[in-house]
Amino acid sequence: MVWFRPDTSGSGVAGFPTNHLYGFEAKNNSSNPTYQIDIQPGQCRSDDDTTDIVSSGVLTPDLTQTGVPNGLDTGTEQALAQYFYFAIYNPTTDTVASLLSLSQSSPVLPAGYTKKRLLGGVVNLDDILKFYVIGKGHEKLLFFDDVNTASGTAYATSWSTVDLSIWMLPIAEIAIMQFNALGGSGVLNIKPFGASHYFQSAYYISSIQCWLPCPSQKFEYQHQTGMFMFYELHGYQILL
Repeated sequence: MVWFRPDTSGSGVAGFPTNHLYGFEAKNNSSNPTYQIDIQPGQCRSDDDTTDIVSSGVLTPDLTQTGVPNGLDTGTEQALAQYFYFAIYNPTTDTVASLLSLSQSSPVLPAGYTKKRLLGGVVNLDDILKFYVIGKGHEKLLFFDDVNTASGTAYATSWSTVDLSIWMLPIAEIAIMQFNALGGSGVLNIKPFGASHYFQSAYYISSIQCWLPCPSQKFEYQHQTGMFMFYELHGYQILL
């Protein structure tokens, strides 16, 4: 069920509630997965709370096209970058399209398009990482198809910080993690960046899966006996 608010001001502005968002799940395009994504149909309120944006078909933004609807807003594709994708709306032609931008809040809109709404983001190393997004509402889950891409090794007996920001969007704060022991044995301590409390594994643990709050896209860890650790970022929660 979708609730509509009445026009009580006499201005003629009515429609979806403030911040409304439904649908718009996303994944790599099947034909061109390295530079295109497919955004499923959905509906939302524009971020300035003036306009309803309804997309009835799949939107396919393309990193190789610039300055046009369903393309990149400005410049050319950059490696080791995060791109945010938007639904955009042209009120003159009543057209909905998509847009990719390095900016989370201020993309450069194509001519005629005056309304927008942030829908999510992708990670572009040399190509767009293989991913898929599930969830109909404001809370969505992004999963990587190849978790070995978003991974690393670490070894420390004192508290040390791991920075996930190359893979983890700034609109995400809860990571879906797996930790594997590569050698030795001992207790692994894990905590959100800057936190005083921590999670402690059992002794001789070989693998841990957890949802880990990661403010600033970072976490801290400590091996009490200096065991090597291999970490995998399976995905994260996005709040829009």
